[in-house]
Order: sequence, then C-alpha cells, then structure tokens
Amino acid sequence: MKHIIVSSLAATSIFFTSCGDKDSENGDTGINKDNLKAAEAVENWRKDITEGRVASLWDSFPESYQGDINSLANKFGEKMDAEVYNEAMSTLGSASELLKNKKGMILEILKEKVPQEEAETFAKIEQNYDSIVGLVHTLANSDAKDIEGVKKLNVGKLLGELQVHTNELSKLASLAGEDFEQMKAAKITLLSESENSAEVNVEADGEGEDIKLVKKDDRWVPADMVTDWPEMIVEANKGIDEMGKMSPGDKQKAIMGLGMVKSSIKSLESVKSKEEMMSKIEGLMGMFGGM
Repeated sequence: MKHIIVSSLAATSIFFTSCGDKDSENGDTGINKDNLKAAEAVENWRKDITEGRVASLWDSFPESYQGDINSLANKFGEKMDAEVYNEAMSTLGSASELLKNKKGMILEILKEKVPQEEAETFAKIEQNYDSIVGLVHTLANSDAKDIEGVKKLNVGKLLGELQVHTNELSKLASLAGEDFEQMKAAKITLLSESENSAEVNVEADGEGEDIKLVKKDDRWVPADMVTDWPEMIVEANKGIDEMGKMSPGDKQKAIMGLGMVKSSIKSLESVKSKEEMMSKIEGLMGMFGGM
C-alpha cells in the first residue's frame, strides 16, 4: 500500500505540473491543505487517488515541488520540436472529434469484437465513454494544444478542467487491479506526530504498513519522496534534454506518420454506417501493417 501512495504522488508530480487555480470550478475540495494533520493528509491522498481528484492531489504538493515541475514543463516547451508536438496534438484533436461524432458506431463495433469473458469490463468502459472522450477532447483543446502554450503552461488550471472527467473515470479504477480496491477501503492510523515529522500506519486487506512523513512547505509528504526528489528532477531534466535532440530524419518520419494517422482519422469521419467504418478500418490496418 505504501508503494502505491508514494508512486501515485510521484507520478502525479511528474505528469501534472504547475500550481494554478483552485476555485470550485476547478474541482477544489475546499480543504486548506496547510492545516491538515498527518493522518488527514494521507486520508486525502487516498481519496484524491481513488476518486480521480487530480486538482486536489496537486494542491497537496509543496510549493517548491510545484515550482520544480513548472520549470520542467516550461523546459519541455522550449526543447520539444514545435512542429512535431503541434502535429501530435492536432492529431489527438482529430481523434477526439472522431470518438465523439461516431460514438454509436464505435461502441457497436467494439461490442461485437469483445470476448464474452470481457463483457463486464466493456460495459464499464461503455458507461464511461463520454468521460474518456471528454478527457481527450479537453486535453486536445487546452492550453497545452500547442508548444507556445506549453512554454507557459498552468497545469493547475488544466487539472481543474480535467478533473470533471478524471473524477468520473475513477469508477474504472477497479480495472487497474485489486490494489486500488484495497486502497479505497484502507484504514489510516496515526502512530506519532511532531511539528515537522510523523508516522502513520496504512492498513488494507488485513495488512498494515508504516509510512514516515515530513513537512515540506507546510505540506505533509512521504519522507522517501523528499529523499528521492532531487534525483527525480535530475532524471526528468535529462529526459527532456534527450527529447530535444531529434534528428532531421526522425522528425520527418514523425511528421509523416502523424500526417497519415490524421488523414486516416479524417477519412473515417465521412462513413455512414458501422459496416463502412469497419471496412475502412480493416483497409487502414492492412495499409499500416504493410509499411
């Protein structure tokens, strides 16, 4: 259980950046994170993770960590090839439009192809289809839709826009495995607490695990995360630097590939029936498979 909480916090910090707005429209829970006791902080992480409250989870991060990640986001915008990134986001936008406009056909095709033993899983996905598409559509039309937006990205604002969808998609958490189901029912017990350090026990499915916490910028965070943070940022910076080293040949391949995908998506927008869509998909699969 400890590794799920710590890794979820770390993953959120890397993929969702900036401090941003925290009003009710953006999914704020109304909780002042500065005044939380250690056990309350862990309880809020549990709820944020299992209920898809990404904006609230981001608000749990220390301000200095948000600043570190903000710098990474801005650096990504500076280093990433603008043409490749913009074409990728344009393709994502085309995909979201197709998923929205052809919802009925797509669900019919998927339902026919899903094995009987996966019928329950498909039913859950079908129920949450609009939130899945909404998440993609929101991202594709957000401030992150082009490289100039990424250079000054306020992902706190983005997270607020996404949270309405991630909150709904938390209903699919059971598909991620029993660990998330156990986290929903986890019991948090305070073992010790001082001004800047604490220890809590997280019990799930009859097994308990102790987590040491420390205060950072008036926020409780796992002690392991504080220890690992500098190295995480160094490695993330290295990864961004590597992204900026795309060769002309690789760029040409990326642009060409994205163009083909977007063209294929556009061709599916014109279909009038499920059968026509399936025929086109099979043809496109054959074309891409032969490349």
